[in-house]
Amino acid sequence: GGVGKTTIASTIYKKAETKRMFICRAWISVSQSYRIKDLLRKIVLQLMVKNKNIPDGIDTMDCVNLVELQRYLHGRRYLIVLDDVWSRDSWPLLDNAFVKNNNGSRIIITTRIQAVASLADPNHEMKLSLLPKEEAWTLFSLKAFSRLEDKSCPLNLKT
Repeated sequence: GGVGKTTIASTIYKKAETKRMFICRAWISVSQSYRIKDLLRKIVLQLMVKNKNIPDGIDTMDCVNLVELQRYLHGRRYLIVLDDVWSRDSWPLLDNAFVKNNNGSRIIITTRIQAVASLADPNHEMKLSLLPKEEAWTLFSLKAFSRLEDKSCPLNLKT
């Protein structure tokens, strides 16, 4: 944790270029405890928000109906981010929910678990590692002390 997986995914997700490329977008934080029906509902709601035709009864729909709703993605390019995934268990049902439409749609998964990361195409997997201590300190100083003239840690704060 803490190497920047969510930060990188969030930066990509929020870019204006990304918003133009993917009319349908959803960001779902998965975490350790979740219910697949809740994940599907959140995805449907975010994907259909621009459509404004959110079906009645979505709060009580079962997984099968929620997956069926996603069929409206058939001709659309979509981006879905599944952030902080801890288990492979949810993937088979979620994968079925996403239309394979060859329109350049993308699913981004952030995880710290190698078994979950292995769900991705090996050619599209990105492994992050910690920065060396000096580089981390330099980056931290640039961000934390950006308003100071020399952009470095004041002597009175160093130990």
